[in-house]
Amino acid sequence: MEEVAPSGSDKQSVPPSPAPVGGRAGARLAAVERAAQTAAMIALVMLCVLISLAVVSRALWTSMVPDQVQWVQLLMIVIVLAPLAMTTATRQHIEVEIFVSRAGKRWSAVFAALGHVAALVFLAILGYAVARLFASALSSGEYFDGTVFKIPNWVGRGIFVACIALAMVRSAVLLVSDVSMVLYGRAARRPKR
Repeated sequence: MEEVAPSGSDKQSVPPSPAPVGGRAGARLAAVERAAQTAAMIALVMLCVLISLAVVSRALWTSMVPDQVQWVQLLMIVIVLAPLAMTTATRQHIEVEIFVSRAGKRWSAVFAALGHVAALVFLAILGYAVARLFASALSSGEYFDGTVFKIPNWVGRGIFVACIALAMVRSAVLLVSDVSMVLYGRAARRPKR
Protein backbone atom coordinates (compact mmCIF):
# COMPACT_ATOMS: atom_id res chain seq x y z
CA MET A 1 0.00 0.00 0.00
CA GLU A 2 1.33 3.41 -0.96
CA GLU A 3 1.89 5.96 1.81
CA VAL A 4 0.51 9.44 1.30
CA ALA A 5 2.55 12.35 2.63
CA PRO A 6 0.74 14.73 4.94
CA SER A 7 -0.46 18.00 3.45
CA GLY A 8 2.31 20.54 3.07
CA SER A 9 5.13 18.00 3.23
CA ASP A 10 4.66 16.52 -0.22
CA LYS A 11 6.77 19.18 -1.94
CA GLN A 12 9.72 19.34 0.41
CA SER A 13 10.37 19.38 4.10
CA VAL A 14 12.96 22.17 4.11
CA PRO A 15 11.83 25.66 3.09
CA PRO A 16 13.35 26.79 -0.20
CA SER A 17 16.13 29.36 -0.29
CA PRO A 18 15.09 32.98 -0.60
CA ALA A 19 14.28 34.14 -4.12
CA PRO A 20 17.42 35.20 -5.92
CA VAL A 21 18.31 38.84 -6.24
CA GLY A 22 21.38 39.70 -8.21
CA GLY A 23 24.72 40.87 -6.96
CA ARG A 24 25.65 42.48 -3.69
CA ALA A 25 22.17 43.87 -3.09
CA GLY A 26 20.73 40.37 -3.09
CA ALA A 27 23.40 39.06 -0.75
CA ARG A 28 22.86 41.98 1.62
CA LEU A 29 19.09 41.55 1.56
CA ALA A 30 19.42 37.83 2.31
CA ALA A 31 21.91 38.59 5.11
CA VAL A 32 19.56 41.13 6.69
CA GLU A 33 16.69 38.63 6.46
CA ARG A 34 18.79 35.93 8.15
CA ALA A 35 19.83 38.40 10.86
CA ALA A 36 16.19 39.34 11.47
CA GLN A 37 15.22 35.67 11.67
CA THR A 38 18.07 35.04 14.12
CA ALA A 39 16.94 38.02 16.20
CA ALA A 40 13.46 36.53 16.32
CA MET A 41 14.83 33.18 17.53
CA ILE A 42 16.92 34.90 20.21
CA ALA A 43 13.89 36.95 21.28
CA LEU A 44 11.86 33.75 21.55
CA VAL A 45 14.46 32.19 23.85
CA MET A 46 14.58 35.39 25.90
CA LEU A 47 10.78 35.38 26.16
CA CYS A 48 10.81 31.76 27.38
CA VAL A 49 13.43 32.60 30.01
CA LEU A 50 11.54 35.72 31.09
CA ILE A 51 8.23 33.88 31.45
CA SER A 52 9.91 31.00 33.29
CA LEU A 53 11.55 33.44 35.70
CA ALA A 54 8.22 35.19 36.21
CA VAL A 55 6.45 31.93 37.03
CA VAL A 56 9.20 30.79 39.43
CA SER A 57 9.44 34.18 41.15
CA ARG A 58 5.70 34.31 41.70
CA ALA A 59 5.57 30.75 42.98
CA LEU A 60 8.55 30.98 45.33
CA TRP A 61 8.70 34.60 46.41
CA THR A 62 5.29 36.00 45.37
CA SER A 63 7.01 38.78 43.48
CA MET A 64 7.12 39.78 39.83
CA VAL A 65 10.01 40.19 37.45
CA PRO A 66 10.35 43.97 37.10
CA ASP A 67 8.65 45.36 34.00
CA GLN A 68 7.91 41.93 32.57
CA VAL A 69 4.84 43.14 30.69
CA GLN A 70 6.84 45.80 28.84
CA TRP A 71 9.62 43.34 27.99
CA VAL A 72 7.11 40.78 26.73
CA GLN A 73 5.51 43.43 24.50
CA LEU A 74 8.86 44.36 22.96
CA LEU A 75 9.95 40.76 22.49
CA MET A 76 6.65 39.84 20.84
CA ILE A 77 7.15 42.55 18.21
CA VAL A 78 10.49 40.98 17.28
CA ILE A 79 9.18 37.40 17.44
CA VAL A 80 6.20 38.06 15.19
CA LEU A 81 7.53 40.62 12.69
CA ALA A 82 11.27 39.98 12.30
CA PRO A 83 10.87 36.70 10.37
CA LEU A 84 8.20 38.18 8.07
CA ALA A 85 10.67 39.02 5.27
CA MET A 86 12.26 35.55 5.39
CA THR A 87 8.83 33.96 5.36
CA THR A 88 7.99 36.02 2.30
CA ALA A 89 11.33 35.23 0.65
CA THR A 90 10.85 31.49 1.03
CA ARG A 91 7.20 31.79 -0.06
CA GLN A 92 5.96 30.10 3.08
CA HIS A 93 2.77 32.13 3.48
CA ILE A 94 -0.57 30.37 3.60
CA GLU A 95 -2.05 29.87 0.16
CA VAL A 96 -5.18 28.30 -1.23
CA GLU A 97 -3.70 25.23 -2.85
CA ILE A 98 -6.85 24.23 -4.70
CA PHE A 99 -6.21 27.07 -7.15
CA VAL A 100 -2.43 27.32 -7.10
CA SER A 101 -1.63 23.61 -7.41
CA ARG A 102 -3.69 23.22 -10.60
CA ALA A 103 -2.34 26.33 -12.28
CA GLY A 104 0.65 26.27 -14.58
CA LYS A 105 3.85 28.19 -13.94
CA ARG A 106 2.59 31.41 -15.45
CA TRP A 107 -0.76 31.36 -13.65
CA SER A 108 0.97 30.51 -10.39
CA ALA A 109 3.17 33.54 -11.00
CA VAL A 110 0.05 35.66 -11.67
CA PHE A 111 -1.48 34.55 -8.37
CA ALA A 112 1.82 35.18 -6.58
CA ALA A 113 2.16 38.64 -8.15
CA LEU A 114 -1.38 39.55 -7.08
CA GLY A 115 -0.53 38.35 -3.59
CA HIS A 116 2.58 40.54 -3.53
CA VAL A 117 0.61 43.57 -4.69
CA ALA A 118 -1.96 42.98 -1.94
CA ALA A 119 0.86 42.49 0.59
CA LEU A 120 2.56 45.71 -0.50
CA VAL A 121 -0.68 47.68 -0.16
CA PHE A 122 -1.40 46.21 3.27
CA LEU A 123 2.17 46.64 4.50
CA ALA A 124 2.29 50.22 3.19
CA ILE A 125 -0.86 51.16 5.10
CA LEU A 126 0.34 49.43 8.26
CA GLY A 127 3.85 50.83 7.91
CA TYR A 128 2.55 54.37 7.40
CA ALA A 129 0.36 54.18 10.51
CA VAL A 130 3.15 52.80 12.69
CA ALA A 131 5.70 55.23 11.23
CA ARG A 132 3.46 58.09 12.34
CA LEU A 133 3.25 56.57 15.83
CA PHE A 134 7.02 56.10 15.80
CA ALA A 135 7.63 59.75 14.85
CA SER A 136 5.18 60.90 17.51
CA ALA A 137 6.79 58.77 20.22
CA LEU A 138 10.27 59.87 19.16
CA SER A 139 9.40 63.57 19.30
CA SER A 140 7.40 63.38 22.53
CA GLY A 141 9.87 61.20 24.44
CA GLU A 142 7.07 58.95 25.76
CA TYR A 143 8.10 55.81 27.60
CA PHE A 144 6.53 52.76 29.21
CA ASP A 145 5.95 53.53 32.84
CA GLY A 146 7.81 50.60 34.35
CA THR A 147 8.89 50.05 37.93
CA VAL A 148 12.61 49.80 37.19
CA PHE A 149 13.18 50.47 33.50
CA LYS A 150 11.87 53.45 31.56
CA ILE A 151 11.71 51.90 28.10
CA PRO A 152 11.02 54.50 25.38
CA ASN A 153 7.94 53.85 23.24
CA TRP A 154 9.86 54.56 20.05
CA VAL A 155 12.02 51.45 20.43
CA GLY A 156 9.22 48.95 19.78
CA ARG A 157 7.64 51.12 17.12
CA GLY A 158 10.99 51.55 15.39
CA ILE A 159 11.53 47.80 15.32
CA PHE A 160 8.01 47.40 13.94
CA VAL A 161 8.64 49.92 11.14
CA ALA A 162 12.01 48.34 10.25
CA CYS A 163 10.50 44.85 10.01
CA ILE A 164 7.61 46.10 7.86
CA ALA A 165 10.05 47.95 5.57
CA LEU A 166 12.17 44.81 5.17
CA ALA A 167 9.08 42.76 4.30
CA MET A 168 8.03 45.41 1.77
CA VAL A 169 11.44 45.29 0.07
CA ARG A 170 11.27 41.50 -0.18
CA SER A 171 7.68 41.62 -1.50
CA ALA A 172 8.72 44.14 -4.15
CA VAL A 173 11.65 41.93 -5.22
CA LEU A 174 9.37 38.91 -5.52
CA LEU A 175 6.78 40.97 -7.40
CA VAL A 176 9.40 41.87 -10.02
CA SER A 177 10.42 38.21 -10.29
CA ASP A 178 6.83 36.99 -10.64
CA VAL A 179 5.89 39.68 -13.17
CA SER A 180 8.95 38.66 -15.18
CA MET A 181 7.72 35.06 -15.05
CA VAL A 182 4.29 36.14 -16.30
CA LEU A 183 5.63 38.32 -19.11
CA TYR A 184 8.66 36.35 -20.27
CA GLY A 185 8.09 32.85 -18.95
CA ARG A 186 11.18 32.97 -16.74
CA ALA A 187 12.21 34.50 -13.44
CA ALA A 188 14.02 37.82 -13.42
CA ARG A 189 17.64 37.42 -14.40
CA ARG A 190 20.47 38.22 -12.11
CA PRO A 191 22.54 41.13 -13.35
CA LYS A 192 25.95 40.14 -14.73
CA ARG A 193 28.95 41.11 -12.60
